[in-house]
Amino acid sequence: MRTLLSTALLLTLLAPVTAHADKLVEDGTGIAFDSPQTIDGISFKCLGTGLRKKFVVKVYAVAFCLGADKADATVAAAAAKAGGKLDGDNKAFFTALRESDAAKAVDMRFVHDAGKDKIVDAFKDTLDEALGNDDADGRAKFLALVDRDIKKGDRMTLTATPDGKLTLTMAGHAASMVDPKIAKHIWVSWIGPDAVTPGLRDDIAARASKK
Repeated sequence: MRTLLSTALLLTLLAPVTAHADKLVEDGTGIAFDSPQTIDGISFKCLGTGLRKKFVVKVYAVAFCLGADKADATVAAAAAKAGGKLDGDNKAFFTALRESDAAKAVDMRFVHDAGKDKIVDAFKDTLDEALGNDDADGRAKFLALVDRDIKKGDRMTLTATPDGKLTLTMAGHAASMVDPKIAKHIWVSWIGPDAVTPGLRDDIAARASKK
């Protein structure tokens, strides 16, 4: 009996470690993101969460992630380059994350409908800001990946590999292309100086500061 109880206690203690991944919760929606998680066949470690709002309307919760194989080293190197206190306004830190050679992803969970045209406009604004007049053909191909409306409860992910392969998955429908310039710069939408999700930058910096 004592042996059985000891075994049961050991299994109980081990269960939280082996049963599930850590979860990052976006406070404004309560949506939880697993970390690590696999997207497009790549294991990602998520660095923080944020909320996209349009005026007072909550649109989606988002997690920004790096390839799990390089995530910790990339964050440490970015923090070293940034120097000083890490916060959401530390431009050097977020530039280093965006320009690193790690795989990158954003995982968006929608809590409000978003029409195809509005999604295209949002991506177009980001690419116009990041690339100016450069790579017009690539931008057109990328915007063409947006081929449907998003409904409340849908998920949309965007991943980029170090060789520039981009995969956009909207409500389970995936499309890919290769463009190293877009793969490097598209992330300004979420962690750039004028990010649409400023809380995401704050959360990433806060979590990185605790390491």
